[in-house]
Order: sequence, then structure tokens, then C-alpha cells
Amino acid sequence: MSGRVADAHTFVASLRASEQQRPAFAAIVRQTCALALLVAASLHIAVGLDHAGSMFGNLSFAAGVAQGVFATRMLRRGAGALALRAVVLLNLVLIQLYLLNVTVGLPPAIAHSHESGERTVWMFTLAVPGAVEWQGALVTAAQITSAACAAWLSRPTRSR
Repeated sequence: MSGRVADAHTFVASLRASEQQRPAFAAIVRQTCALALLVAASLHIAVGLDHAGSMFGNLSFAAGVAQGVFATRMLRRGAGALALRAVVLLNLVLIQLYLLNVTVGLPPAIAHSHESGERTVWMFTLAVPGAVEWQGALVTAAQITSAACAAWLSRPTRSR
């Protein structure tokens, strides 16, 4: 029985040590999140400018600006729980839109595809799915990273 008690005390001590190390690790996660947001923002803004005038270009530019604002806020003074949750939500929505665009297609007004054409799926008119390109893969990886980091940062800490 004393072995189990010693193991429990060791486990509790390791939890306390990890809680004490949390601020340093949180700073690294915050910086990683900001960097991932800046990567995604820069590519979204570049694509938005490249497709200026179209709905896709406008949405891409707006997404890039939003990600850039969140990244700047995270670097300058940290972000509150609401901002962190907004980062998670924004990035999950953008990831979903990208995955829909390259798998089944999106409505022609907002789709991005280098192939012309439309098709009907369950009474919805969709553009031909776009190809997976390196920019999309890089942005998606950055968005997954920033969403995961923001989700980790937004979790509550134990109070003593």
C-alpha cells in the first residue's frame, strides 16, 4: 500500500511542477499560435489581392485581415478567452470551407477553382471542386496549428 501512496504523491508533485511550468510553455504556445496565424493571414491576403474583385478574393482578404488582427493581439498583449475561442472558430470554419471546396465544391459565387463548370448535387448548384495546391495545404496546416494552440490556451487552469 505504501508503494501506491508514494506513486500518488509523485504524481501530484509532477502535476504541481507542470502547473508551475505552464506560464513558460503557454508563452511558447502563444507565439506558435501567432506565427501560424501570420502565415495563414499572409497567404490569405496574397490570394485575396490576386483575386481582387471576386467574392472569393474579398472573403480571402477579409479572412487574412482577421487572422492578422488576432495574431497581432496575441503577440502584443495576449488574448482573452473570447478572442481565443474566436480564433478556434474562425480557423475551423476556414478549414471546413477549404475542405468542401476541394472535395465536393462550393456555390459558384464563393468557390475557387481553376476549372470552369458547375454541377448539381442534391438540388444545389456547385462549382467543380478545386485542386489541392501547396498554398491551400500550407494555410490549412497553419490554421490547424493555430486552432489547436488557441484551444489549448483557452482551457481553464486549476486554481488553488
